[in-house]
Amino acid sequence: MTTNFHEQFERYLKGEDTPITDSIIGDEKGNATERMNIYRDAYSLRLIDILYGDFPTIYEILGTDSFIEMAKQYLATYPSTSFTVRHFGQYLAKFLSETQPYADYPYLWQMADFEWAKGTVFDAPDTDIFTLEQLADIPEKAWETATFEFIPAITRLVYHYDIPQIWQAVNTDKQSQEPTALETPIPWVMWRKDLNPNWYSMSADEDWFFIQARRGKNFGELCEGLSQWLDDEEQIAQRAAEIVRRWIDEKMLTCISDNR
Repeated sequence: MTTNFHEQFERYLKGEDTPITDSIIGDEKGNATERMNIYRDAYSLRLIDILYGDFPTIYEILGTDSFIEMAKQYLATYPSTSFTVRHFGQYLAKFLSETQPYADYPYLWQMADFEWAKGTVFDAPDTDIFTLEQLADIPEKAWETATFEFIPAITRLVYHYDIPQIWQAVNTDKQSQEPTALETPIPWVMWRKDLNPNWYSMSADEDWFFIQARRGKNFGELCEGLSQWLDDEEQIAQRAAEIVRRWIDEKMLTCISDNR
């Protein structure tokens, strides 16, 4: 009986019609349905508030009324299924990309994806950071087969709008017109450094280098791949060193493995 009551109560909070009101006693303050709707409304408002906290820029773009309406539609489509609300907004970018009228404005789902990524890298577990001092310990002969391990708090993003610039403009009240799509999508790397999310756009060669390094290709294979952009071996070696040095300086690596 108790289990069935709790299941009906939870389903009612999530918007389903259940016979839960048959088990609720009304009084002068309201009948059973009215009393249950107080809980349902409070539950919905709590989840809408969670979305606001995770996606403040989406809120700024849509405005209060439109954001609340969007959030209610999202809640109906993706009801919370976890005891924690941390992951409640994980499908918002997907929802905005598939649901009208939001799908007509692709920068909305890309902004939601960006804001969710910020929260994800912020919450990712800590790990040891590879340092320049450790770099000196790697023998020259080891570099050919060396592989890279990145921190957990890192991700690659690709957008058809300059989403970080839009994010900055909205949050400084400088976004005065509809965003314009880019001719070519931009790849970004986002990671946590010194407790804060950071990001930068990657050139085509670094983007390829980053993707393949995360897939486990060794340094020799990565250098070989740079021949798509550079012909001279010395230039290739210099460019590869620049990329790896940046990863180290930005605290993006946890290990460079000697695989000899």
